[in-house]
Amino acid sequence: VGWMRRRGGPRPLAVALVLAAMVLLLFGVSLILTTSIQSFSKTLPVYMKGLQDSTDAVIHWLARFGISLPAEGLQNIINPGAAMGLVNTLLGGLTQLLGNAFLIVMTVIFLLLEAAIFTAKIETIRNDAGKTLARITEFLDSTNHYIAIKAFISLVTGVLVMVGMLLLGVDYPVLWGFLAFLFNFIPNIGSIIAAVPATLLAWLQLGTSSALAVAGCFLAVNLLIGNVVEPRLLGKGMGMSALVVFLSLVFWGWLLGPVGMLLSVPLTMLVQLWAKESEETRWVAVLLSAMPDKEPQA
Repeated sequence: VGWMRRRGGPRPLAVALVLAAMVLLLFGVSLILTTSIQSFSKTLPVYMKGLQDSTDAVIHWLARFGISLPAEGLQNIINPGAAMGLVNTLLGGLTQLLGNAFLIVMTVIFLLLEAAIFTAKIETIRNDAGKTLARITEFLDSTNHYIAIKAFISLVTGVLVMVGMLLLGVDYPVLWGFLAFLFNFIPNIGSIIAAVPATLLAWLQLGTSSALAVAGCFLAVNLLIGNVVEPRLLGKGMGMSALVVFLSLVFWGWLLGPVGMLLSVPLTMLVQLWAKESEETRWVAVLLSAMPDKEPQA
């Protein structure tokens, strides 16, 4: 809205265009994903049954060598079905979120309308309006830069994973590509979480060699994106420590549910960017950063 306003566009038209773009995006994502999510949810019991049969086969194979393992005990230690259940829960939460499109649109309308008078409110509250507005502008620019670049990187990751799943013949390639896109916002452990259900499905559907190929595909994509593309676009100083990533995943997941788990790192990154803008709160940014000897760069 601000970009169109600076170029002479009327505010009502700018707000209307932004809302139209958002509605089309929500509709497109919902249309693409709903069929895959519903189909995956319906066939999930079949996959769970296959996992149970595979577990029983492993127990019987080990028994041939004199190794006796109770089925229940093995499932308590290693439960691959939990990964499938987690994916189904997350996708169900996303479906519910997309279903609340009207509430989302109405919230955005009021936010865009409020943004027009936000500057005047800041000037009224603070006497150092110029300094305060400069900090707010810098924070918003850093936030927009991070979200835009991270979304682009995640989109590339999702497309590469989807193409890889198509070439390998794994069911629901769009679903796994979308999952890779979402979990790419969670560094360190996000790629592992996204790879587990797709690898399990490839194992059940196509066999061990295909499962290894799927795992290799995820590994290659994340090595390329995480070690080559992302550091060049975002800079090495944007990362958070593995402990902070895990704790943010737990906290935001507890607070907001499955969707909070996906948004955990972006939300924590916003806190880091905000803390970086002031000397009084810079220590918070340093604690959250993976590079304690350097100031996080936007």
